[in-house]
Amino acid sequence: MRQGYGKIYKQIETTVFMRNLLVGAWIYAAAFGASALSLGGSHGTVVLGSTIDLTFEVRPDPGKTVASSCLGARLVLGATTVPETRVHVTPLEGGAIPMVRVQAHSRG
Repeated sequence: MRQGYGKIYKQIETTVFMRNLLVGAWIYAAAFGASALSLGGSHGTVVLGSTIDLTFEVRPDPGKTVASSCLGARLVLGATTVPETRVHVTPLEGGAIPMVRVQAHSRG
């Protein structure tokens, strides 16, 4: 009976190895397909109670454009998150430096 345990442990070891191999391959594929933007400095001023209108320099990955990137912004004022319906993100291309404009309209 004891000899049967060796075979079971070998099967478990093989199953765990295959699982780890598949998970590792999936993580590698996900990381390989990911792209990113690097943010540069911001331009604009924010005045309390006014519409937020800021631009940021962006550097997309090689071969990518700002417009083809999935852009989004999350604005937080103190402890309050600005609702997504009031935040607008617009890619600005055509200049020397690609930029993105982030606007949040005041309540009203």
